[in-house]
Amino acid sequence: MADIKRYVADQIREAIKKEYPHLRLPANMLAVVTAADSNGMYRLRILDQNMEVDETIPEIPGVTGVPGYRKGDVLCVALLYGQLWPYIIGRYAG
Repeated sequence: MADIKRYVADQIREAIKKEYPHLRLPANMLAVVTAADSNGMYRLRILDQNMEVDETIPEIPGVTGVPGYRKGDVLCVALLYGQLWPYIIGRYAG
């Protein structure tokens, strides 16, 4: 019986990974700016629920947004289509 449960759980995990990747990550997250230029190009690190850098997600380079954010700013981002393709919503006010 345990083998069947393990098999079903593995199949569900695989189906979510392949067919529903957007379920693995929250749609909206917080990120800290690790580098910024004057043209609105940023490098971001995703934060976890405790406002700590999420080490399971690598730094994301080449994120475009409106100019004006600085290194260290915490931003609200949306992850488009379940991918690590963040869209900057704005500065986190919390």
